[in-house]
Amino acid sequence: MHGAVWAVWQMMRKLDLPRLLGSRREPWQDRVLGMIIGRVLWTCSKRFAVKWWQGTSLPEWLPGAADVSVQMLYQAMDELLSRQQCIEKKLARRHLGDGSLVLFDVHSSYKILLKGESMRKVIPERMSNQPED
Repeated sequence: MHGAVWAVWQMMRKLDLPRLLGSRREPWQDRVLGMIIGRVLWTCSKRFAVKWWQGTSLPEWLPGAADVSVQMLYQAMDELLSRQQCIEKKLARRHLGDGSLVLFDVHSSYKILLKGESMRKVIPERMSNQPED
């Protein structure tokens, strides 16, 4: 997984993703970037990600991602959440102009059942919204 990790890391750098998270490099940022790389290459739980990272070259490029725990990953996500508005504003300035069209991917959206609502009604509705292959 060394080449794949390197390739995703290079693309993240090309997209200037590390700087989007902040101008000063901090360990939480390395952990967030590591989780993004992990998500691109291998969708897994945080617990497995901690083990998976150790078998890759990820800690070489992201020192804050070395010797991490599941708790540290959740703390990094909390830190990211606290900066969400700032990051969204940076993205908007970088990519949107007057009259820009913004599309949202709602493929993974879900419906909460209200009291008394039947799954028999919800499942066909969901199935009818699926794209045809």
